[in-house]
Amino acid sequence: FFFFYTNANAGLFIPSSVSDLNSLTINIVASNSVTLNGALNVNAASNALVLTSGKVITTSSNLLTIVNTAVAALGGGSANSYVNGPLARNFPTGLVNISTYRFPIGKADYNQVELQNLSTSSTGTLTAEVFDSNAGGTFGTGVVEVNTNRYWNITPSSAFISAINVRLTETVAGVGTANRVTQSSTLTGSYNSVGGVSVVGPPPTIASTTA
Repeated sequence: FFFFYTNANAGLFIPSSVSDLNSLTINIVASNSVTLNGALNVNAASNALVLTSGKVITTSSNLLTIVNTAVAALGGGSANSYVNGPLARNFPTGLVNISTYRFPIGKADYNQVELQNLSTSSTGTLTAEVFDSNAGGTFGTGVVEVNTNRYWNITPSSAFISAINVRLTETVAGVGTANRVTQSSTLTGSYNSVGGVSVVGPPPTIASTTA
């Protein structure tokens, strides 16, 4: 068990020599963060990662992975506590319309991804990260304008997902019924609408109806 708690220290880190933990709880001052200096797996079936207060800073090489495939392996996550960088989760085979696997991620703000109505044909891993920048793509089917301030990158390890809906947390004011989730197989490709069901919040979210 690895537990952080502080009221002042903004320079916490987990050394690269620590690569596997049963569970990790982040409970520090909300404006502070814990940085991974190496890839880290958290393994417990329940609350392997608990985000109470404070951020976790990760990179593609210093990746945080929730190894257990249970929905309950993740606890917490909010505007006060999220992963700044990529977060990976493992998934089992044989899921049928399972809701909901969460990825509490963000950069300057909290922009969680929720995977809903998920079905899988084999085991696999999904890695999710949000970027506060323009994806640079073009308008596709059912799209007249693309948001230029943020995009989410959700990368599967293989083609193990047979059905999925995606719900995105958006902190920009004005998310409403006219908004849609769009999808492209490449960053700068053509973005097509996969539907949109918006919730005013807080926080405001918008979900795809197909994917």
